[in-house]
Amino acid sequence: MISARLNRDFYFIALGILSLFCFLSVFENVLNFAVGSKIQFLDSYVSWYIVKSGITLSSMILLLWYYFCKKYRIAFYTLLFYTIFAFFKTVIVYNMITIKRMENYYTAISLILLTAGIIHGLTLLFSNTTKRKWLKMAGIYLVLINVSLSIISVYALITKNFDLKITLGQIHQFIYILSALLPLFFIFNFIEESKKIVQTDVNGFRKLFSIAIAGILITSLILAVNLVQDKISNTFRSNIPSSYAQQVAEKFEARTYISPSGDKLPYRLLKPLDYDPKKQYPIAVCLHHGGGNGIENVIQIETSVWARTLADSVNRKKYPAFLFVPQCPPGSSFGGIPNSPEISVLVFEAIADVESEFRIDTQRRYVLGLSLGGFGSWHFAGVRPDMFAAIMPVCGGGNPEHAPNLANVPVWAFHGAKDSNVPVGLSRIMIEGIKEAGGKPKYNEFENEGHDIWKEVNAIPGKFEWLFSQKKD
Repeated sequence: MISARLNRDFYFIALGILSLFCFLSVFENVLNFAVGSKIQFLDSYVSWYIVKSGITLSSMILLLWYYFCKKYRIAFYTLLFYTIFAFFKTVIVYNMITIKRMENYYTAISLILLTAGIIHGLTLLFSNTTKRKWLKMAGIYLVLINVSLSIISVYALITKNFDLKITLGQIHQFIYILSALLPLFFIFNFIEESKKIVQTDVNGFRKLFSIAIAGILITSLILAVNLVQDKISNTFRSNIPSSYAQQVAEKFEARTYISPSGDKLPYRLLKPLDYDPKKQYPIAVCLHHGGGNGIENVIQIETSVWARTLADSVNRKKYPAFLFVPQCPPGSSFGGIPNSPEISVLVFEAIADVESEFRIDTQRRYVLGLSLGGFGSWHFAGVRPDMFAAIMPVCGGGNPEHAPNLANVPVWAFHGAKDSNVPVGLSRIMIEGIKEAGGKPKYNEFENEGHDIWKEVNAIPGKFEWLFSQKKD
């Protein structure tokens, strides 16, 4: 390798960048541990991610230059390999949080990075870097962290125990907090080495760089405060409904259920056309997708394709039923999504409240949902198979341990084989589990489609005839 020297200015820069990188990593990982993957859906996260990624890549480039100058050849090339794939992962995550694409590459690139991290850690242990005690300790720490993350990641992928997946996810996030402390070993190494270098020339470079670092730090702190504020306000924030959302919600009555403990659930209710209080009617619980979360009690109609379709005048005449459309609050789910607070019990209570007011056939309760609502559909019937006469989940997923509970519940599920938002395997494993338990679920998988499959689902004939013909014994 070409010979190059390191001066005190380099160490000054490296210490500033690595310290900032360590601080931001710890902050993000602690927040991620508290919030979970939902942090990526906060409005302020994109700006934060861009700044954080820039500092992360800058830290890696500085370490590469350090290895290069010190002629740590093996460490240089293994870190270069890691840096290249870290850049690819940055691009993938950016696409995931902006245009919601490339999720199918995330697991693969993450496993490659974990492997690269282990290899780089071993080079710090067994190459010429081992003479530096802090680099050797960094190698040990890097290997332990990445081996632990690899074991957890692989086990989480292969286990069918849903609760175990959640536990493993929490452990995974905690280890990520520990991984954020890795820069400390390099910081201590640079402090130790910088003391041995005599500065021969003094100029205004350090002052300028100090100002730049201060500016980046202030910017990062502002973004961090915005991220925390966004998380807090997101729990209570209401979306602003569009004119179309308000229009499609008008025919549904706006209501709010208040539980005995004071919890509130906004929902919309549509009575059957020409409702006759002397007759009994089925009830269809229509669950919205993730874009319907809020507290304004409007947008869940626009984001529930089942509700909009069944509310069509032709379908209302053909399939007279109550349409119950609850709204999930921000940061929550209807159930079935790991690390996400769920409101299924509150929804069940609200349904019971409606049934105490109107003539509803409790043997003909149905639950239908897409995406977030698809998860909810599987979850509702999985935990309360006694309650629902049939379910129709679209591009959702359930707890495989609930599959035996659904053996006697009529199921018609739909999923796109190329879904990059909700892996098709989540539907497949439920269908197979139900079949193994003796059930006979119906399942349509669209070979060339992704997450947006409503047009294909809507074009399938006989769905509603099948649904409303189901009745519990």
